[in-house]
Amino acid sequence: MIIVSDAGPLIALAKTNHLNILKGLFEKVIIPPSVFDELRISTSRPGANELKKAIERTKWLEVSGPVHVPGVPFNSFDKGEVEAIILAKTKKMVLLIDERRARRIAKKENVKITGIGAVLVAAKRKGIIKKVSLVLDELTEEGYRISKTLRKRILELAEE
Repeated sequence: MIIVSDAGPLIALAKTNHLNILKGLFEKVIIPPSVFDELRISTSRPGANELKKAIERTKWLEVSGPVHVPGVPFNSFDKGEVEAIILAKTKKMVLLIDERRARRIAKKENVKITGIGAVLVAAKRKGIIKKVSLVLDELTEEGYRISKTLRKRILELAEE
């Protein structure tokens, strides 16, 4: 399966040294140019080198431009989220995105979405990780925001 991703989940997984989860689950992860720009803004940021290597040296993380879709209501969103939604819509692919407002817009645009929680549950089921709770702990330690309600739901799905 090939998916499109926004920057947030990629940065979070890179900061916690868990990019391998995406590589293990998906044939390819496509990001639009603005997301690529977000990922390389600060090479001193934790996880930046892992992302740079994944983009430059592997074939599973690829940069691809979106096609403009007129009339899509993206006034107050960052360019990376906009391009990721448009790219997923035009390529009819699932979008990995966690930002709540952007997820709502993606749903309105009939884009299938997934989040980091679902990715972690799938990774556990496939044997890529042993405990979802440990990865969630690492993500929150690095500043990734996951509500208590969502965390509880993710752990229920992971049977933890």
